[in-house]
Amino acid sequence: MKWIYVTVLFALFSYQSLMSGGFQLNDHSARSVGMGFSTIANINDPSSLYYNPAAMVKTESVFCVSVGASYIMPGASFTGNTSLNQQITTNAEQWNFLIPHLYASWKTPVEGLSLGAGVFIPFGLGTRWDDDWSGRHTALETYLQTIEINPNIAYSFTLGEMPISVSAGFGYILGNVELKKKLDVFSPEPLKAKR
Repeated sequence: MKWIYVTVLFALFSYQSLMSGGFQLNDHSARSVGMGFSTIANINDPSSLYYNPAAMVKTESVFCVSVGASYIMPGASFTGNTSLNQQITTNAEQWNFLIPHLYASWKTPVEGLSLGAGVFIPFGLGTRWDDDWSGRHTALETYLQTIEINPNIAYSFTLGEMPISVSAGFGYILGNVELKKKLDVFSPEPLKAKR
C-alpha cells in the first residue's frame, strides 16, 4: 500500500509543463463553439446531430439545414539541443485549414419520426517543418484528413407522462494520412577484396 502513496506523491511533485498539438476537431458549428460546446441538449439547431441525434425530433421547423466552416491556423514550435549542446527553437510552417460542415434534419409526416444527416470532419489538420530542422528524422510533414457522413433516424414517444427520444445511425468515414520524414542514410565501409 505504501508504494501506491509513494507513486502518487512522486507523480504529483514531478509535474512538468506539457503542451501538445492534436488532430481532433470539435468546431462543428458556430453555435456550438459560441456556447462552449454545451450543445448536447440543444434542440433548435440541426448541428445537434453531431452531439445528440435524438434531439432532432424537437426542432421547430419541419426541414432544417445548417452549413458552415471553421478556419483554423495552427502553430507549433520545438525547442531542443543541437549537436553542439546549444538550445535552438524551430517553428513549424504556417498551414491554414478550412473545415466545412453540413447538417440537415427533416420531420417526417409520421408523428415523432425524424431523419437527419451530417457531413463533417472529426479529425484533421497537419504540421510541416523545414527540411533541415533537428527532428527531420522523426517528422517533416504530417497530414490527416477524415470526412464522416453520418445518417440518423430518431423517434420520439411518451412513456406515461415522460417524453423519450431515441436515435440510431452510423458513420461512414473516409480518411487520408500522409507522414513524411528524412531517413538517416549511411554508407557502410566498402568490402575489401581478399587475395
